[in-house]
Amino acid sequence: ESYPTGAVKQDIWGVIRNCYNLLNNIDKVPDITEENKNTWKGEALFLIGFYHQILLEFYGPIFLAKEEFTQDASTGLMREPYDDCVNFIAEKYTEAAKLLPAVRSSGEKNRATSAAALAYKARLLLYAASPLVNGNSEFYANFKNPDGKPLMNLTYDREKWKKAMDAAEEAIELCEANGYKLYGGSTENQEQGRKNYHEAFVGGNDGNFNNWDEILFGLAAQGTISYCIKNIAPRVEYTKYDSKGFRGYLFP
Repeated sequence: ESYPTGAVKQDIWGVIRNCYNLLNNIDKVPDITEENKNTWKGEALFLIGFYHQILLEFYGPIFLAKEEFTQDASTGLMREPYDDCVNFIAEKYTEAAKLLPAVRSSGEKNRATSAAALAYKARLLLYAASPLVNGNSEFYANFKNPDGKPLMNLTYDREKWKKAMDAAEEAIELCEANGYKLYGGSTENQEQGRKNYHEAFVGGNDGNFNNWDEILFGLAAQGTISYCIKNIAPRVEYTKYDSKGFRGYLFP
């Protein structure tokens, strides 16, 4: 099969393997500062969790890469139960958060932070608490591995909501302690509220981007984060292409 024209594709399992390769070898590198070593370890752990989380959201229970497998390790691999996947990913984010800086400079908003690690962990646990995967015997009673191992929990557990809430609180407290905040200004009147909403994405009318305090983990496919955000935001006040407004390319 071939990918559609323009599709962006990534060898996720290959990237995960590369992360383990870094973790297994970085301590052998001479003349590396402790700060850089910890940051790169943290980034590798973050990405192992991040890419597993993407796969989990797309495919449900997945095989867990818990070590650096050989490139031809493709036989005998089995899916792990959904809750085991969640616990594995959450553990990677917890480990990453201990090593990563909380804030990046304006030119590194696409690099992992402890804030991003804890935020994705909170999202992971929120999804895991959902009745869609939390005790959904209607959908998943017969969802099993070939060896008969059940892949989904079939008993609802309300404590998963508490875990999600605690993880969200931990992420919020870390962010607030490190200067993250919603893009400000008064919302006392409709005009100011509209202006705040617009400028939260694209900055003021001088073309500058002023919303750094909200960015936990940015996209760097373009020269500026603001350019990317413009493309995924709804059009507001501008009816045609304008360098100062939302583009709306990816939004109805």
